[in-house]
Order: sequence, then C-alpha cells, then structure tokens
Amino acid sequence: MTPQKSASTKEGIQETGDIIKTGDFVIVDYVGRVKDTGSLFDLTVEDIARKEKVYHEDEAYGPRLVVVGEGLMLKGFEEALTTMKVGESKTVELPPEKAFGPRDSSKVKVYPVSAFRKSDVKPYVGARLTIEGKTGIVQSVGGGRVRVDFNPLLAGKTLAYDVTTRKKIVDETEKLNELIKRRIKGADASKFQIAREAGTVSITMPKETYLIEGIQLAKTMIARDILKNIDGSSLVRFVEAFDKETFKLK
Repeated sequence: MTPQKSASTKEGIQETGDIIKTGDFVIVDYVGRVKDTGSLFDLTVEDIARKEKVYHEDEAYGPRLVVVGEGLMLKGFEEALTTMKVGESKTVELPPEKAFGPRDSSKVKVYPVSAFRKSDVKPYVGARLTIEGKTGIVQSVGGGRVRVDFNPLLAGKTLAYDVTTRKKIVDETEKLNELIKRRIKGADASKFQIAREAGTVSITMPKETYLIEGIQLAKTMIARDILKNIDGSSLVRFVEAFDKETFKLK
C-alpha cells in the first residue's frame, strides 16, 4: 500500500493534517466524562487517571487504536472522528441517541426476594446480577422485592469526550502490529514476526506469549480483526515453535 501524501509521513505513519475517514487506522487519546456530572467513565491518559484518583494498576493506559467504523467504540465517537484531522484536539458531545441510548423503563424489573434465595444469592443495592442472560444493577431491596435495572449504566446520559488524534497508520505491517497490540496488552510488536503471502497472514508468536492467560481468545480476536480490516486477507495463521530452549532442556 502506498501512503497518501500528507504534511508529515514517517515509516507508514501519517502524523498531521489529513482528514480522517471511515476505515482509517487512527491512534487516539481521549478522556470521557458524563456531561452533567463531570464524572470519568473511560480514558487513555494515565496522568489524568492518577490526578482524579481513578487509576488502576491493571489498566493499560496510553493512546489507543481505533479503526473508524469498526464498531468497537461508540458509533457517535467514531462518527465524530470523521470530522477531525490527524493531530487535532476536540471536545465531542454525544447525546444518548449516539451513546448508550435513552433510558427504557421497561428494562427495570421487580423480582421477589425468594427467587434469589433459591440460588443462594443475597442481593444488595449496587450489586451487578445476571438474570436470564441479562446483566443488571440492583436499585432497591425491600418489602420482599428486588428492583433490578437492566439499562446500560450510562443510558440516558450525554457524554463528553476530549479527543486528540495522534496519528494515522497507513502501512499494512504497522496496521497488523497495532491489531496485535490491541488484543495482547503490553505486547512488544517487534517480537512478532509477520509474513504475508497472497491472502495469507502468518504471525510467529514470541515464546513469552505462549502461556499468557486468555491467549487463545486473543488470537481468535486478532484473526477476526485482520480478516475484517486488512484488505485482501483471507486466512490468518499463528505459528508457535517449540525447541529445547523453550523448556530449558539441555
């Protein structure tokens, strides 16, 4: 793939100036808040997480890949990116219709406490429970009844994102690297060997990934992402090679 001309292009990375469109691989930073309260619900910036005391050590902070139109982010968020240029910062507001939808009173259900006792579950306000395949939050417990809200937590809320588009990836090998890093948190992309032949993408895995918890699911999602987002791809192979060094054998 030949990179498009832009204000600045380096090693398959478009740094500034180009308008973002559907299908683009864009690296973004964002801070998401509920507009009315200012409360944080999602962010990529570690300094802000620490400052506002929402930092979690097991969270992977830093700019994230968004494939515009892929649907992993809110539709309204991805649509907003198509109004921006690479290197631009902007505050984007998403009304409920473009975020988690309006609140639906029919999704609030009342159950008898006895229904939970049968399963040895003790409901309390704020508890997240899965009932008949749906997850809801307990709103109240009293009078022998439990009120559970199955609406998304942010349903009915207008959201405000402070978004910065850091760069756009235009080289296909770099795109593959970013898709791998997105699914295997903390992965060193330089240790994955990637080869392409016709429609086949072969990924040789580094030994340190073999026993990572959830690695099989991660590989499945990487394969799906590649087949969906990399033009011309029709088959994804993962290669794992074992030798005596792998098992520390002499």
